[in-house]
Amino acid sequence: MFVEHCKHDFKFENLSRKELLVRLEVGDIFQAVSENGAVAVCLVLAVDETVVISRRITTQEYCKFDRRSGRSVLGGNSFSGTITSVEPLPPEVRNTFLEMDRQYRLAHRDEESLRLTASQKAALLFIHDHYAQYPIGE
Repeated sequence: MFVEHCKHDFKFENLSRKELLVRLEVGDIFQAVSENGAVAVCLVLAVDETVVISRRITTQEYCKFDRRSGRSVLGGNSFSGTITSVEPLPPEVRNTFLEMDRQYRLAHRDEESLRLTASQKAALLFIHDHYAQYPIGE
C-alpha cells in the first residue's frame, strides 16, 4: 500500500545524533528500541531543552527521553530504550499513526475498538523497513 519511502533530505544526512534529536518537535513521530529489542513508535507530546516527552502509540504509555542522547530517562516509565530513528513518515502513514493514537487513546479496550484496519496493518509493516533505512548514528 505504501510503496514510496519519504523523499530523504540529504542535507540532514551528516547531522549528528544530538543534532537530529534536537530537531524533534511536538507532533513528530519517532521509533525507539528497548534493550530486549521491543520497538516503540512514539508521538512527541512535549519537548524542553533536556527531555522529549512522548507517548507510545500502541500502548499509550508515556515515555521520557534525554534530548541529547536519545536514551530513556528513568522516572515512572516502564519503557527503557533508545531513540533509533527520527525520519519523518510519508503523510499517509503519519496520518494512519495519528488515527491509531486517537483510536487507542479513546478506546474502551473492548476487542472491536482495538481491531486494526488494513491501512493500520500496512503502516505497521511499512515502518519496519522505513526506520531501518534511516537510523540515527551514535
